[in-house]
Amino acid sequence: MRRSGPNLRVSAELIDTHAGSAIWTETYDRLFDDGFEVQDEIVERIITALDVTLLRGEQAAVWHKTLKDRYALETFYRGVEQFFKLQKDPILRARKFFEVVDKRQPRVSTGATWVALCHWFDAFKAWGENPAASRALAGDWAEKAIGMEDADGQAHMVLGHVHLMNRRFDEALVTGREAVALRPNCTNANGFFANILHFCGEQDDAIEHVTWSIRYSPIYPPFFADVLALALLFRDHFKAAEAVAGESLRVNPGGATAQLVRAAAYSAREMSGDAREAAERVIAGDPDFSVQRFTEKQPYRRPSDLEAFASRLIAAGLPA
Repeated sequence: MRRSGPNLRVSAELIDTHAGSAIWTETYDRLFDDGFEVQDEIVERIITALDVTLLRGEQAAVWHKTLKDRYALETFYRGVEQFFKLQKDPILRARKFFEVVDKRQPRVSTGATWVALCHWFDAFKAWGENPAASRALAGDWAEKAIGMEDADGQAHMVLGHVHLMNRRFDEALVTGREAVALRPNCTNANGFFANILHFCGEQDDAIEHVTWSIRYSPIYPPFFADVLALALLFRDHFKAAEAVAGESLRVNPGGATAQLVRAAAYSAREMSGDAREAAERVIAGDPDFSVQRFTEKQPYRRPSDLEAFASRLIAAGLPA
């Protein structure tokens, strides 16, 4: 930022830190007659530019179409940034941002949808103090979003996961398919539907949907990589599962699911040293971990799937 008398020049640059190259640059020249007005205008222009660069396609179009309030849109992006860390405290911070979005634009489904997503993760990962209450809140917020005219399919996906956690597998699949039908080109709808497919035992379809999501999303959450790694593991594609889990850990080094996939895949390939190392990393992240406690929370439709997963984790050295 440079200023000369009444003239102000602001230069913004987005860097790909892995490649070491600039993805996007822009310079803004303005008269500094009203500092707050200039700031608001530049923030809005940068948000729009980043939509084009990072969130191109249907997803960004839906968000810009529905979130007309500039502050609501900016707050929403702050929430998304926290949400995709997919960890306990960031999810809580994200939910607070999305609740603000819902209050700013109560007739738009976006805020309610993402509040529902946060509550679902609290329940699915047992991060909240009361997972049952989190699951109920996820369903309530999802129902609220589904009832709005601009419901975009992601609320259906949350409701599908609530059905999944309640072991209502057929309803989960039906609701998930409705979500993808509403937003066939939405990377989030396809990625989260893949998770439902995985738990329902439809691994090939899960691989197809989540691979599409990863391929067409410039920035995707490590959760999608975890779903792909799990589906590959359950199809006995062990080397591929290890590789995808490694990519998930590169983005999210503390990810427990990716470490569990690696432990099970190494165990299946009788790579005992690597399996034991992955198991030790799981325990380092959660000293109270046990396979029984873990499996009790996993809503798999077929008991044989869960039994095979559990036996490989035990063989890797994790406590039964």
